[in-house]
Amino acid sequence: MPRPEASLIDLVVRANRYLAELTDGSPKSLSQVAREVGTNVSEVSRLLPFAFLAPGIVESILAGNQPLELGALRLGRIADLPLDWEHQSEILGF
Repeated sequence: MPRPEASLIDLVVRANRYLAELTDGSPKSLSQVAREVGTNVSEVSRLLPFAFLAPGIVESILAGNQPLELGALRLGRIADLPLDWEHQSEILGF
C-alpha cells in the first residue's frame, strides 16, 4: 500500500516554492528568497535542484510510491542531481 512520506513531500514543495519565488518576475537574490521564506541561503541553494525533478518522480512521491529507500534525508543529500529525467530515475531507484 502506498505510504506518502510527509518530509519527502515537504522537501519537494519547498524546492518548488523557492523556484517560484526566484522566477515570479521580481528581481530577487537567493538571500532575499531565504529571508522571505524564513530560512538561509544554504537551504535554498541546496534544495533548489529538486524543483527540477522529473514529473513522474514528483507524482510518485506525492502518491507515496517512491522506492522504500528514498526518504527526505537521502534525497536531500544527493549532490549534482542530473537534469536528465531518465538519469534521475536511475539514480533515485524509480
